[in-house]
Amino acid sequence: MPQPSLADKQSFFPNVLADSDFQKNGILIREEPDIVRNCKWVVIDPDRHELRIWEKPFRTSDFVTAGQGLGASFFANGPYFTYASSNQSGGKELGAVKYYAISGAVSLGTALNNAAVDLRNMLPFVGPTSQPKIPAAVPKMVSDMTADHYLGGTPVGAVVRQGQIKFNHQTPHLGYFGRGSGTGFASYVAGPGDPPSSCSEAIGGLLPAVTKYTIPAGEQGRSSNQYLYLGLAPLQTSNARFANTTLAAGLMAYASVAKAQSAAAGLIFGLFYQSSSHAQLMVDIGVENAVLLDGSDSTLFGHDNVVMWGDSMAHYKRIAQQFGFAFYKR
Repeated sequence: MPQPSLADKQSFFPNVLADSDFQKNGILIREEPDIVRNCKWVVIDPDRHELRIWEKPFRTSDFVTAGQGLGASFFANGPYFTYASSNQSGGKELGAVKYYAISGAVSLGTALNNAAVDLRNMLPFVGPTSQPKIPAAVPKMVSDMTADHYLGGTPVGAVVRQGQIKFNHQTPHLGYFGRGSGTGFASYVAGPGDPPSSCSEAIGGLLPAVTKYTIPAGEQGRSSNQYLYLGLAPLQTSNARFANTTLAAGLMAYASVAKAQSAAAGLIFGLFYQSSSHAQLMVDIGVENAVLLDGSDSTLFGHDNVVMWGDSMAHYKRIAQQFGFAFYKR
């Protein structure tokens, strides 16, 4: 069987279904730099891998390292953010310098103070000091407060995690990606507006990139940058996009190998590249709805403990970003 390639647009998803690795794992990740610069894509069967919105464990945790530690089949960044220092003199870069300077100074001061107390109490010819040691929680608390002040990132849109609304920012002019309480393809939603109230896992404040197989005006002509999309591809044999392809046979074969009770209703598609907008690629292969995640140097694309893109993320973005998308094997 042909290897799945974005160059073979009409047969892309039929070829994915026939791919032995996808049949075995329910997820397929490939790189195709010949299609567009640094192109990487992922196809996920939601019947075998479920979406969860992830949150890094601590306010000052490294976002990239936290993603590597998720144990996820696939992980990515998520919402656009507004940064606390964006409107301050010097902007986010100076805010990062101030954060590292202050948190570093407090950590160093704490270490020196506690070392001095230990040394004083160890010397036999000097009486023990009454000077207290600084609790370890103090530098962490100062670091968290400093991060919030200089690097604090607030999601532009809503964030729903484990059925709980973490942020309820309304952005009806933007877009969302998420799922309801179910885990099958029918539970997944993406499109313009805010996440529906039925979502148990979702992020809003994203940019609509494909809506009902149409590219919105805001996506057309997008200038060159780093872009990461998530989309939904219904697999209906009646869809004219799959005419004269092996989709029907592929669905039957995949269901048999994956021991599924029914044929896959659809697949999740993720696409990353460095270029001007190539959203038409998603339409051409059969993605009905897709959204654009926070891009540029906020982008994170990886699987298991492997970072395929994002290892050079700026330090202030590593601290400021908190939430992302992840898929876990069911």
